[in-house]
Amino acid sequence: MHSRRRGLLDFESWRHLAVAMLPELDAIGNQALLEMIIDRSRLLIDSFEYISYTTPEELRAELWVQFRDEMTTCHEVRREWFYMVFHAVFSPSQVLF
Repeated sequence: MHSRRRGLLDFESWRHLAVAMLPELDAIGNQALLEMIIDRSRLLIDSFEYISYTTPEELRAELWVQFRDEMTTCHEVRREWFYMVFHAVFSPSQVLF
């Protein structure tokens, strides 16, 4: 029974249906990237400056991180940035808490 109906809707029709049912998907798909270029020697300062001047809506965008004077910008850089920031924030040498 399903095989007879399989070709009734093209991809755009399915996408339109999905967006209509889940409007937040359309909003997410149209967001710009939140771009941050961080100097490793100023990791916390640069990171907090970017975040403090960012609106809550912009914080929902996909995060794109690059370290100054480095060419790599893949998801591994974002993972490294998260690791370094959390490590620095909770470091005993930082008097944040």
